[in-house]
Amino acid sequence: MATLFLCAACSRAGFAPGARDHGAADGPPQGDGPSVRMFSNDVDGAWVQPGAAGWKPTADATIDTAAGTITGLAAPDYRAVPQGGAGELAVFTFSTIEVPDGITVRVVGGRALVLLANAIAVAGTLDLRGGAPSDPTVAGPGGGAGSDAAGSPGSGQGGGTSGGVIDKYDGGGGGGGHGEPGGAGGASLTHAGIGGPGGGSWGSSALSPLVGGSGGGAGSPGSSGKPGPGGGGGGAVELVALTLITISGGVNVGGAGGGGGHTHTDNGGAGGGGGSGGAILLEAPSVKVTGILAANGGGGGGASEKTTAGEAGLSGLLSESTAEGGGVKGNEGGGGDGAAGQAPAMDGGDGEINGGGGGGGPGRIRINGAADLSGATSGVLSQGSL
Repeated sequence: MATLFLCAACSRAGFAPGARDHGAADGPPQGDGPSVRMFSNDVDGAWVQPGAAGWKPTADATIDTAAGTITGLAAPDYRAVPQGGAGELAVFTFSTIEVPDGITVRVVGGRALVLLANAIAVAGTLDLRGGAPSDPTVAGPGGGAGSDAAGSPGSGQGGGTSGGVIDKYDGGGGGGGHGEPGGAGGASLTHAGIGGPGGGSWGSSALSPLVGGSGGGAGSPGSSGKPGPGGGGGGAVELVALTLITISGGVNVGGAGGGGGHTHTDNGGAGGGGGSGGAILLEAPSVKVTGILAANGGGGGGASEKTTAGEAGLSGLLSESTAEGGGVKGNEGGGGDGAAGQAPAMDGGDGEINGGGGGGGPGRIRINGAADLSGATSGVLSQGSL
């Protein structure tokens, strides 16, 4: 865990209080504001054509990066852009983009998202969290899925390891790692070492290529035959404006919470690890954040008893508060909290028989351009120039 140093240099660089500063200003060469045409990950500012349509949703909307669709728009300006072995980008281009206060835009699909415009204003919420209502293993756009198979790690370079087993004693899955490591899965109080290790830190502070968070490992299933599922990693988003980006609302790329262990009359199972936070990249000559950018880890799932299932961990929150690990009843292990603010991912708890899943590690946040970060950031923050 990095130590926060409050210094004049950090203040001049625009780092928000409470953010992890893990990167130097190593961005693209300095340019002349709106004349800069090429951005990170080969995003071309010339794709913004004169007369292009603007986008301002009047109700909650969904962007599907796999299908190239946006709720309420018949034919958005969309292109799939390869990024060399790291999956494609889904690029949507408009004249201007405005997400009003009170509006949530949910983003789904396998490709990382790029929104490109002359100016972008987000007063509402962009939601690229991992997880789905009925399946915590689903990754956010461009992220890695959580594991739902015993012995298989979560997807992604920082995927958490699934929990092990000795006799009837089951280990929790490790949390996914990204900007920092995920928490380890819990073990049995009498059988140490069966919890899955958390995924390690990986990736570039420049967020090139643009990749989301990694999935958590599965908890060992016990006699149930159903592993506690690992949470999916948070998604990845790049906002590019030729003039100005303002974020007075929020962008959330949190990892999904790990699932709880399943019950069985002979022996319940262990909890799954939380997914790690994803990636947020903002690029414009001027970037103003008075709201929040959140790339938090999901909480690990709690272990089960014979008759009481473990609770799922919470997904990464749109705040600097940690996503709590899933609780349990009795003497089994609870899930570890996900990383947020200055708090690291926590290990899953050890239980009498079964361990809880580890919390997911934090994702990465990158700002390229002159930045006013008077709002909040929660994740591993770095800054560069255009």
